[in-house]
Amino acid sequence: MNIPWLKPIWSALEQLENPVTVFYRNDDAGWATPELMALVDLFDDLCLPLDMAVIPHALTEDLEKKLHLRLRRNRLLAIHQHGFQHLNHQQSGKKCEFGDHRNRDQQYHDIALGKEIMLSRFGEQTDPIFTPPWNRCSSDTIEILEELRFSAVSCDDTADLHIGKTLTGIPVHIDWLKKTNGARWEREEIMQKMAKKLIAGGTIGVMLHHQPMDNEERLAFSQFAQLLLQHPQIAHKNMRAFI
Repeated sequence: MNIPWLKPIWSALEQLENPVTVFYRNDDAGWATPELMALVDLFDDLCLPLDMAVIPHALTEDLEKKLHLRLRRNRLLAIHQHGFQHLNHQQSGKKCEFGDHRNRDQQYHDIALGKEIMLSRFGEQTDPIFTPPWNRCSSDTIEILEELRFSAVSCDDTADLHIGKTLTGIPVHIDWLKKTNGARWEREEIMQKMAKKLIAGGTIGVMLHHQPMDNEERLAFSQFAQLLLQHPQIAHKNMRAFI
């Protein structure tokens, strides 16, 4: 597989000494269902675990049926709650659905209603994990998640979170479609960052967004994933394994 942008990964795998565990979190399930199903089917073909962060308010009857079908036949597929509506409520600064521009009661209402929707549609198949849109939330959010008996929260690894005693942090480290000031990173730049994480060992969370992933992008991801699958020091797990 002579693919130039994968060279950093090849190099890292040759140097790999410490065990590595990788998980993949795909956000925004509820939008762009055809692209979502294409990604789910790709993971099924690769026999890779995939965690889908589902927007409760965007969950349609059609998507619910499709997810139930996939969940029945694929034990490596998992779902959890992704905010409530995926709306930005911040009046200034970085986008956030559950930020400091919303009071505690507003946040509680949305998170609790979102949880109710997920449990009514999927029951115990819903993992007790909460991924806030835009990978950030406030200290009130953390307290609410504990009150509502979530087991884990998943944000970006740079998020400044003070997680309580009953909540586990499961951060993502790599954004497959990372942008800076609206400009997309080159694939090799992302692979260089991934290579450093591989060499360091430990757990690596990779964040995906199915909506902008066309056939070419899914092929690129498949080429990357197959490299990792070949290495005996790399394990792949669902996020629930870290709770």
